[in-house]
Amino acid sequence: DKSDVYYGVLWLDPSDWSGIALSGTDISWEVSSFWRFTEYLPPAVADCVETFASNLLLEPQKRLGERLGLLENVSEAPPVPMEETELDAKDPAAMDDDDDEELGECAQQRDVDMEPAEPSKEEQASSDKQTAQALEELTTWIKEVWFEEQRGTMLTYVAELQMKRQKDLQQDTNNLPKGEDSEEEDEPELGNDSEDPHAAAIRRQERLRRQIERRWAFPEVPGRRAPPGAIDFEALRAIIQVYKLEDCILDQVEQLRDLMCQKLRVSSFQQGLDFEKPCFPLILRDVRCDRCCVAKHVDVTSHPHRAPGLWVCENCDGVYNKDGMEARLVDLFHSTIQAWHSQEIKCSKCRGLRNCQMQDFCECFGRWQVNFKEADFRLIIHILRSLTGPHSLHWLRETLESHAISMLP
Repeated sequence: DKSDVYYGVLWLDPSDWSGIALSGTDISWEVSSFWRFTEYLPPAVADCVETFASNLLLEPQKRLGERLGLLENVSEAPPVPMEETELDAKDPAAMDDDDDEELGECAQQRDVDMEPAEPSKEEQASSDKQTAQALEELTTWIKEVWFEEQRGTMLTYVAELQMKRQKDLQQDTNNLPKGEDSEEEDEPELGNDSEDPHAAAIRRQERLRRQIERRWAFPEVPGRRAPPGAIDFEALRAIIQVYKLEDCILDQVEQLRDLMCQKLRVSSFQQGLDFEKPCFPLILRDVRCDRCCVAKHVDVTSHPHRAPGLWVCENCDGVYNKDGMEARLVDLFHSTIQAWHSQEIKCSKCRGLRNCQMQDFCECFGRWQVNFKEADFRLIIHILRSLTGPHSLHWLRETLESHAISMLP
């Protein structure tokens, strides 16, 4: 929960981060991961990327907590003053007025003594110096010790990822535990196949084979910008992006990226090597919930949904009307088509408008250009098409297919 208090946070953006939560005054030392971009990776790779991210946050924070004495927070009850114990043992009815006055003075004195004293300037300066020294030691430890240990692990993982994938896909399904296919329902059985052990074994092997393939396949997620590349290449990009969040090891991370590229036999200067969020946001503005009548902006590519096409209202935990949401998407598509066909063509040099179809160049010999780029137009159409399958938007699919001839080839 983003409203919780965290001892340490590894932050990329509001949808991609992890943190170590605080429970009162105690540190849980457990990492809560919320990495949205890992949903676009194969499950086998996504688990390892989240593990690398958790290690990057947890191990240095534990080292710092050990240095500052925060690794083990054991809350002990404060000792009870002797005066309070003796006074509680007396009978209030037998106390006279003098005892009441003495008790009041003692209570006031205890209240004064229990108030936390403000640290002096010397104590505050000493504490700041100790914290700065601990952070400097932590930075040195991350660079020279911790990252050097992680470097070999990451290089080996990326270099052997394709080999591990092939090994898992080719392994004998008979050696897998029987409980691995418990999440899937058995396929409909015809005739007397249920009584044939050989047929049941074949069906089980086929289910496990499909399960392994799904674990190593890129999931069909709405909003993906472009088709994914090789599995080891996508893992390289994700791991490097996570480790770039630590500023003190940026130089070492760049060196690690070059070594990974050498292992994969790809150029470290090629286009597409830098990380780019795979999800393209497609936002419907001021969507009103029929249950609570609250209007909010909804990103249909990443907003939580309870079922295909049923996006959840964050205010009342209800769902938005599916037909209304699909109508908004169809209207967005028509608005995009209209914006593409009705846009003005201007000269890149003098900003004059093109008024004749026969002109290849402007009178000032400048080139014609449009405000709505063709790549942006194709991207919006691609994102809308990616929503039709996972969310069962048949009306939107038919609208896209009907306009396919009149749009760009």
